[in-house]
Amino acid sequence: MVSVNEYEKVRLEFSKTGKAKFISHLDLNRTFKTAFTRAKVPIWYTNGFNPHPKMVFSLPLSLGAESVCEFLDIRVLPVVDCDRIKSSLNANLPDDIQIKRVYKPETKLEQMRWAKYEFTLTLCDASQKTADGIKNMLNGPIEITKRTKKTKIGFMEADISSGIRSSSVSCNGDNIIIIAELSASVDEYVNPDYIIKALAKYLQIDFEKENEGYTVMKLATYFEDCETVFS
Repeated sequence: MVSVNEYEKVRLEFSKTGKAKFISHLDLNRTFKTAFTRAKVPIWYTNGFNPHPKMVFSLPLSLGAESVCEFLDIRVLPVVDCDRIKSSLNANLPDDIQIKRVYKPETKLEQMRWAKYEFTLTLCDASQKTADGIKNMLNGPIEITKRTKKTKIGFMEADISSGIRSSSVSCNGDNIIIIAELSASVDEYVNPDYIIKALAKYLQIDFEKENEGYTVMKLATYFEDCETVFS
């Protein structure tokens, strides 16, 4: 049996767009597990009665959100180079999940601190007034109900405003465009879904109405200074 010490860590940066935005985190694990097997990537497996590939993802992406900057850490035998891993995996992954690069990381995933998102809201009554209302909401306290393990009922009220570093809002026809930098740390993770919940709560926007809706795209991730792109 090959010791884990004989494997080296590599990081995969990948995109998850299009139809893949509806793949849950659990299904994403299964998708990559199948791809590693089909691509014959010599990844390290855990020990025990049910060995499985050791995979460490960055914070899970919300179901329905797209991203061009997701990360996955694995351990592989050093006999395979990064370019080969990239090409063999892309040949065995769905078109909407593609590896952008594979490299040996010098950082930990826990050092990721901020994420930039683009929210596109399609509203029948989109206007500058609506955009201004969203600006005011994002610049004030934002109380939302979030899941937590700290209470018996599993939910708690929390103000997420401290986890919003910056935001901008613009109106373009029937669309309202929000660019927001949200906390991506484990301790103060601001799920982009919280912004959608806040819009429904504070501005009574009903995204279930016909011809209305929204999309979410993660554009970039950063270290603590929010200027250096995470890698």
